[in-house]
Amino acid sequence: MSPPHAATPWRTVIAEAWRSYQNRGWGVGAAAVDSDGSVIEVAGNSCSSTAEHAEVLRHAEIEVLNRLTRPQRRTCIIYTTLEPCVLCLGALTFCRVPVVAFMARDFSFSAGWRHLRQAPILGSRVPTFRGPEQDVSATFARLLSMVAEMENGHGSGSFGLEQRMAPKLKRLADECVETSVFRRVHADEDGWETLLCELRPRLDSVTEELRRAEIRMNRLGML
Repeated sequence: MSPPHAATPWRTVIAEAWRSYQNRGWGVGAAAVDSDGSVIEVAGNSCSSTAEHAEVLRHAEIEVLNRLTRPQRRTCIIYTTLEPCVLCLGALTFCRVPVVAFMARDFSFSAGWRHLRQAPILGSRVPTFRGPEQDVSATFARLLSMVAEMENGHGSGSFGLEQRMAPKLKRLADECVETSVFRRVHADEDGWETLLCELRPRLDSVTEELRRAEIRMNRLGML
């Protein structure tokens, strides 16, 4: 069975997120797509918390932006596997990227752009955001980034909001770290597809949980 988004930029970014994970990054991928729908740049998160001098600013979105010309930044769509953090939100805004599409919600930075839109000067420059996608590929993308963070030193306790809003996702991430299931296939370039198929029944359940969490967070005014 082919994963969802098999022929779209989403496949490019999730494959790049997997390469990020393979290289001990944080398991996030991003790409710039031009007006013709062609991927013109792609990069993964290459932050390292294990290096002597941690490279904390090499987020996927910023890596992509650094490779684009000014005209490209102002006309492309940035696709990313995970909702941008505050750092990337600032960079995307300053570069005047018009549209950002993300696969998975990051509960820690949920809809942060809505707050930045209230800023008197920068507010008008904030990109239009599209997301999250609500399918198993997006759920896998979120799981991948959580596993990467936990394996790179962010303890399980860093995901309190996930525990509250999506306990099945948090439980699955904990189990994946405990069993090292991602590391078992990490050397395989297409290992993410193997894992997605292997975890498909549980990912289906978590996807529905995340859909309900999105509705609940909207009702609570968290998005």
